[in-house]
Amino acid sequence: MSTIARETTGQVASHLVERIATAVGSDSVASAFERLRGASFDCLQYLYILDPAGRLSGVVPFTRLMAASGGARLAELMDAMHEGIAVDLDQEGALSWARHRRMSAPPVVDADGRLLGCLPPEALIEIGRTEHAEDISRLACILHHNNQGAAALETPP
Repeated sequence: MSTIARETTGQVASHLVERIATAVGSDSVASAFERLRGASFDCLQYLYILDPAGRLSGVVPFTRLMAASGGARLAELMDAMHEGIAVDLDQEGALSWARHRRMSAPPVVDADGRLLGCLPPEALIEIGRTEHAEDISRLACILHHNNQGAAALETPP
């Protein structure tokens, strides 16, 4: 697969993985598994369902896929989803997007809605840790370097 430019730190693109499982909604579960067999993936939380133009149509969690009959169509199993995280979104926005949708590996799309990859769970954990550390550092800086800031935080309303 092609590599997306990762020159912008603090944005989704710096955490994106591209080798993910994809299929089209008209595929059967059996045909999807046949295509996936032997392939290598960077993240395997969901089967991302695409339209013919490569735009995101939905996702099927692998827990649901494993329990489905071989003849079931992916379109019947998928959670419809026509948006993903924009590749140029900042980390904090991406974390919020994933949390609100309760997704462990949210899809990342370009401006036209074409699937580029996903943010794997370990990236979400790292983003959360980084954002938390930044918030604590900002708070510590206010308390350490600015007596007015400390007074404002410590004075009752």
